[in-house]
Amino acid sequence: MVFEVGTKVVYPSHGVAEVVGREDRSVDGESVTYLVLSVPERGWGTSGGMKVSVPEDRAEDLGVRTAISRAISGFPVS
Repeated sequence: MVFEVGTKVVYPSHGVAEVVGREDRSVDGESVTYLVLSVPERGWGTSGGMKVSVPEDRAEDLGVRTAISRAISGFPVS
């Protein structure tokens, strides 16, 4: 799955985040692209206002998935 910049996602360790960019880094001499996620809310496992980098080619394996709206989820909107 391709996560576009601006997409809201869920990252299991930190909750809802937004893909705010991509970064290429050298790891063991190879270029690896990372998704940069912004986690704005304070919650379990995060103090809020933090950035998390996840290897793009492993994002799904690590549990990153597209967030859905409350309307789609069936939960009441408050």
